[in-house]
Amino acid sequence: MTARHGSITDFFLKLSDLALLTASLGLTIVYRYSPSQNPAFVIDYLSERVKVTNAILGFILLLSWYAAFAAQGLYVSHRLSSLRGELREIAHAVAISSLALLVAAQLGKWPTINLLTVGGFGVAGFVFVAPLACPWTQRESARHCRWRTTRPEVCRASEASAGSRLQVAGLCR
Repeated sequence: MTARHGSITDFFLKLSDLALLTASLGLTIVYRYSPSQNPAFVIDYLSERVKVTNAILGFILLLSWYAAFAAQGLYVSHRLSSLRGELREIAHAVAISSLALLVAAQLGKWPTINLLTVGGFGVAGFVFVAPLACPWTQRESARHCRWRTTRPEVCRASEASAGSRLQVAGLCR
């Protein structure tokens, strides 16, 4: 049975974690290996490195990053846990993701991924993902989600017309 509440939010949280890790890997590689004053480096780099085996390894790498974050329990409720505990879980997940990147680089014989690149990826990944655990960020997103309960006059008006857009969109109960 699927969860009734929060499944879309959980999906976007997982997607944002993977996107932030991918962005941190891209920024680390560009920072470490781009020639000075040459922003077209990225296009040249990707055109040389795209192979079927690299694409398969990249997909497996994304799956391993998801598994690392899920294994650390980042996709369960943290209402009663401390920020320090959640940041520790994020650090463990990013460290496991960095180790998976190093293993994939050795399997794929990627010369640009070495210990310095993996270290930069780990630091950048933590810096990008950690603000999602910040209570301020969670309060801001909760403030936007509370719109449906703080606007009772809109919901009463929409109850008069059954099946209104607000009810279908889930903005009124």
